[in-house]
Amino acid sequence: MPDEQTVLEECRIVEEATRLQGLPQLFPDQREQLQHMLSTFHTLEAAWLYPRIQAAEVPLSWVWEQAPGGPILLEGTVDVVFLQQGENGQPGIALWDYKTGKAPQRGSPELRSYEQQMKLYTFLYRRCFNVSPQETALYFMRELVKRTPLTARPPRALYQVPVTDDDDEDILEWLGDVLTKEVACEEQNRWDPPPPGEVPQQTCRNCGVQWSCPSFKQPFPWEPGGEVDDTQDPLDL
Repeated sequence: MPDEQTVLEECRIVEEATRLQGLPQLFPDQREQLQHMLSTFHTLEAAWLYPRIQAAEVPLSWVWEQAPGGPILLEGTVDVVFLQQGENGQPGIALWDYKTGKAPQRGSPELRSYEQQMKLYTFLYRRCFNVSPQETALYFMRELVKRTPLTARPPRALYQVPVTDDDDEDILEWLGDVLTKEVACEEQNRWDPPPPGEVPQQTCRNCGVQWSCPSFKQPFPWEPGGEVDDTQDPLDL
């Protein structure tokens, strides 16, 4: 099991790799915060989690032959797959996905989007490995950033997404609706923006055309009612 210094060294290696690839670099305060999150995660989770990890960065792919508009390749990458004790006492598989930000509010578009992501990962994992995960969860790393050192995981850090027997049917129905709309947009050569409130806030923040989009209902910072957004997570790059 890696110690804390090894974890921080891995962080440095990742930073160097992104620099060599010409990707945006972290500011000193972002780097310090990232190291703090990794160190706290290691302190809280390493002893029980690391020995159970089966694989990390697991690629998933499956071709949906009957997709609206023709066959389509569905892909995803699970951050970590580990063994856990199931309700029946038998070992099972759990899928976790890490997010650098804070946990979104319950019922928010961002959280609904994350839930769909985990349901899609479950769907793909079943088809790739013929194994049904018993648990999927989102780990929001920024919940680990506190003024005082943590001795236990904050309640909002881990959000579990239930796995049900209806997930496969639900995810195909959802994907079918998305693809049907996309096919219609291509045929009409018209791409209308989604209604305000249906797009995760972070997606809008990272969009290069947000100010010309009617779905982004916010005034410019210099306009009446406009405010400088200082709530954005500095690590949500």
